[in-house]
Amino acid sequence: MLGTAVDKVEGIITEQDAQSYTLSVSRVMQLTGNTSKWAGEKVTIAKDGMQGYQVYRLSQKKTVILVVAIVAGVALVFITASLAGYSIGGGGGGGGGGQQQQRVPYGNR
Repeated sequence: MLGTAVDKVEGIITEQDAQSYTLSVSRVMQLTGNTSKWAGEKVTIAKDGMQGYQVYRLSQKKTVILVVAIVAGVALVFITASLAGYSIGGGGGGGGGGQQQQRVPYGNR
């Protein structure tokens, strides 16, 4: 149950029929200004008890641009680190206790 003095309900419509909507509720805002987060509980709301609703959809174009920008940024970090001589990941190593190590080619021992 949503309670009294509900101003807005946010969630995902999971079912609808001629008389009602069933939502998986994520947030409820009350007329008093209080907001409560919900964990996807299902609530059925009669259509005649609503003043209206808004549908929010992700823009496919903006989402693609964001994904491309993130992938390009990650690739740029790896390329820059590679050109600068840094090793990303790989692990191993660790402190040598302040001692320097010299590598000698295998054939010259």
